[in-house]
Amino acid sequence: MKISALFRILFVATFVGTAVALSAATSEPAPKYGCELLTAYVPMAKALAADDLATARRASNELARLAEADGMTGIVALAREFAGAADLTGARTVFRGLSEEIEPLTVTEKKVTVMYCPMARAVWVQPTGPVENPYFGAAMLRCGAPKSEK
Repeated sequence: MKISALFRILFVATFVGTAVALSAATSEPAPKYGCELLTAYVPMAKALAADDLATARRASNELARLAEADGMTGIVALAREFAGAADLTGARTVFRGLSEEIEPLTVTEKKVTVMYCPMARAVWVQPTGPVENPYFGAAMLRCGAPKSEK
């Protein structure tokens, strides 16, 4: 009985130590709703690709709400800044930083692709399929390629 109790203590200590180390290595806590955050982010990218700022703003408000519930302060701040952008150009500028924050959430997602636009020198996340560039919209909708394959 003493050996199994010792094993449990060692296991718990190792697990807790690893969790603390991982938590310290990241600037924000791991999201509870990674898929939901992507579900709110993707409509923003699609709306920007369609040059539809109003729809993109609504999606950014939802993203801010979900990210706030997860304690993802960087995403919350950028989503709120996006919602307050004066025009598509301003929104796309903020979207670049937001996409960099969202990209790590795709590690385990199989239905999305991280894309890269050489003209904008920026990434975005979209559902796997044809390129829909949010940085240039209708002007250069198909500009870009997968940064990483899943």
